[in-house]
Amino acid sequence: MNKIDYHSQTVIVTGASSGLGAEFARQLARRGANLVLVARRADRLESLAAELTRTHGVTVTTVARDLGKPDAGRTLRAELESRGIHATGLVNNAGFGTHDAFSDEDPDRLQSMITLNISALVDLSRAYIAPLTAADTGILINVATCWASSRPPT
Repeated sequence: MNKIDYHSQTVIVTGASSGLGAEFARQLARRGANLVLVARRADRLESLAAELTRTHGVTVTTVARDLGKPDAGRTLRAELESRGIHATGLVNNAGFGTHDAFSDEDPDRLQSMITLNISALVDLSRAYIAPLTAADTGILINVATCWASSRPPT
């Protein structure tokens, strides 16, 4: 296994506007990686990008996008490559969970959760697996969101 030179990496971090996604971005920037931050909230992405650029001197690109839409991975890759950005790493962190009993959850919300947590992750991984494996030190991290019911089963 080769040691990763983060200074030669451009890593996409999804769900980067808060929580674990923002922390992944901070840790990667601290190591010298350039970043593409993706989430729905543009204002939070821009704020984090300014912080990381100022603190670590890395290049940070932001993309405000709902990854719960069809073809999230392919459209993101096409957009980035049209801008000359070729990622060598991907942190699939975008996702959400629910806290109510499964039987009480809104079916549309459950479908949105499945689309983002599973379909988008698969589509993004599929879109980037070739360039990540072609890179000698490509990075792929998948973060899972779990179900946490606040009530005991009935």
